[in-house]
Amino acid sequence: DLHVFAERVIVDAGRQAEAAAKDGTRLHESGQTWMTVGRMPEEDARLLAPFQDWINANVDLDNGLVMPCESVVVNHQQAYAGRVDYPLRFKDGSIVHADVKTQEVKRDSAGKPKPEFYQDWEMQLAAYSRATFADGSYPPPMPWRLMSVVIDRLTPGCYVREWTDPANPIPSSEPAYQAFLSTARVWTYLKRGTPGLDAKAAKKGA
Repeated sequence: DLHVFAERVIVDAGRQAEAAAKDGTRLHESGQTWMTVGRMPEEDARLLAPFQDWINANVDLDNGLVMPCESVVVNHQQAYAGRVDYPLRFKDGSIVHADVKTQEVKRDSAGKPKPEFYQDWEMQLAAYSRATFADGSYPPPMPWRLMSVVIDRLTPGCYVREWTDPANPIPSSEPAYQAFLSTARVWTYLKRGTPGLDAKAAKKGA
């Protein structure tokens, strides 16, 4: 029966999305555990090996983390905050906001990996680079390079896209930051009435 089949497809899609999210969270946490304490859960070692290779090739391993993984950054003036996956120091001395995503990486007609990189990731990272760590360190704007890192959750693979010009990270990320601010203003207007204010308080003020 077509109706029954359609319902089964919907249920199955939900289960697949739930399983994918669970796998992604596990890989995310395992990578950060390795980066922080040097231990890798055995079940994730195979899939995260390419990510480890990328870290080893590019990051200053003696002083690799500018701040701990998942450090909170805050922009008080624009009323937003977030958590940075990997605030890294590279071997060349540059500092990088690296945000890790997991996905089932597709293949093109030639069988080559074709990871998806989305424009809103660039906006997210640009926003991080204009914020200050919660302890007040690194006043913005710092010359953060912005990188999205895709880890294949089914087949070992690590794919990186740098959104910035390494020589001019702040100017090259400014358009993405302005796009973020525009989007944030619309979102806060629709959800709260006024950026940075509770909806009830905004209504009372009106």
